Amino acid sequence: MYWASRLAGRPIVLRYGRFFLVPEAKLHAAERWATRFGSFGVFVARLLPVVRHLIGIPMGIVKMDFKLYSLFTLLGSVIWCAILAWVGVKMGQDEKLMQGNLHRITLWLVGFVFVIGVIYYLFVHRHMRADAQANRADKQS
Repeated sequence: MYWASRLAGRPIVLRYGRFFLVPEAKLHAAERWATRFGSFGVFVARLLPVVRHLIGIPMGIVKMDFKLYSLFTLLGSVIWCAILAWVGVKMGQDEKLMQGNLHRITLWLVGFVFVIGVIYYLFVHRHMRADAQANRADKQS
């Protein structure tokens, strides 16, 4: 995704993005987000489900240094994979869970989803909303 968007992403998104629910305003907001958070944004995005697969698009469009992009992708992905492996091992060792008792895992899952939601809100949603408000203020002036 990084190289595809670096080579041809911005013109394609500007031309066809509206058909995929990515209007020009969202592209500009994503570019500002990528510029603002840079390497740290890549690292955090690699820890978030769904977002982790899409982070290459804005980073390719803003032409982030590929070495930095790769390094922070690797670091975030290592942590993500280590957590998934640890959870899998722990779940496999829990006899009650293997017998179908899902009460404990449900509590962990709810907590995990809550933490991911907070991270998403802090790093993506709040930034996009502030950009939208700033754009509206600029247009009114």
